[in-house]
Amino acid sequence: MKYICFDTSSRTLLLSASNGRAVIDIRAHEIDRYGSMLAVIIKQSIENLKIEASELDFIGVGVGPGSLTGLRVGISTAKGMAFSFDLPTVQFNSLDILARPIDSERFAVLRRGREGHYYWREYRKGIPFGETGFTSSAELVSRIDASEIELFLDGEIDPLFDGFRISKVERYDPSVMRDIAVDKFSAGDTTNYSSLAPIYLQKSIAEINWEKKKSEGER
Repeated sequence: MKYICFDTSSRTLLLSASNGRAVIDIRAHEIDRYGSMLAVIIKQSIENLKIEASELDFIGVGVGPGSLTGLRVGISTAKGMAFSFDLPTVQFNSLDILARPIDSERFAVLRRGREGHYYWREYRKGIPFGETGFTSSAELVSRIDASEIELFLDGEIDPLFDGFRISKVERYDPSVMRDIAVDKFSAGDTTNYSSLAPIYLQKSIAEINWEKKKSEGER
């Protein structure tokens, strides 16, 4: 199977590519400018594997939640490649990459959003349970049963979570991402490139300011 997949939802870039015989896995930390790096890394990976982009069976891409700028670059790149060669795409939730290696009966993976808020998803025996949420720390504390759910955080730990079983996510693994993408493709779970869109549940500062002004104007 020939493929390339990548996740640009955080400052750790994950990329995996294969020509059907060899695999290249890349993990790059503290990435600030995906726009100037992703295309170069993809080009080098494909050249090293001695394949053409047109030969790929699919392109996999993480759709978040996470950095909107990073997600836009990743999704736009996947769309451009898929459109050029009419390739199927596989989209996957970026939190699932962090969750798959965790050995826990019931847990949630949380990723820091804007201050005081987290993206999160619950898992039971490693299987996603419910949709991705975006919730304030205070509301999460009121909704989560600390005796039943273990928390794994990607980002700073809010002091409000004191008393919870809590660990920091340390493992960003391109091989895990690759397994998720290949499993979805093998199961026929593909997406037309035109339908790729980021999971971005938090409102932008501009939206918040607009709603605030509108509310004040209606008083």
